[in-house]
Amino acid sequence: MKLDKVVPFGRSLDEYRNMFALTDGDLDKDIIGVGDGPASFNAEMSALGRSVLSVDPLYVFGPDEIEKQFSRRCQSYHYHRICTVAITMLCEFCGGNTKAKSVKRQHWLNNKLYIVENVQAEVCIECGERYFHAGTLDALDEYLSKRHAIKERLDVEVVSFNQVVA
Repeated sequence: MKLDKVVPFGRSLDEYRNMFALTDGDLDKDIIGVGDGPASFNAEMSALGRSVLSVDPLYVFGPDEIEKQFSRRCQSYHYHRICTVAITMLCEFCGGNTKAKSVKRQHWLNNKLYIVENVQAEVCIECGERYFHAGTLDALDEYLSKRHAIKERLDVEVVSFNQVVA
């Protein structure tokens, strides 16, 4: 692994609670974090006397090296919340800068496909990779779960593509 190709990024206890709908009962169990990078989740859980074991190839590097790479890759930093505040983020795939944009998103909910316009995302200006904040996706789920206006209905084909690439 080459550290200069990695975007070391982790999440907090609150973010993991929201992302995985963790209850206090869940947090009382032994937890293993796989590929979770320099997450403050582990330190917060340890401070609460709870058990977390983390495994990540990134840990072959020392904390100083990881922090230095994080600072290099992220032009600004605020408590592991790059996507939740107006801070420049770098694409984890190509390293390009991202820009806040309103995009069209294909979104599955309850085995139903929706095409949703005007969804806020961070979009890489180099490769087009899109990043959606978990809060945006939660709000989208909530909106679609309730009665909502329908702009248009589309007929969509579903096909199976079983091609062997030579």
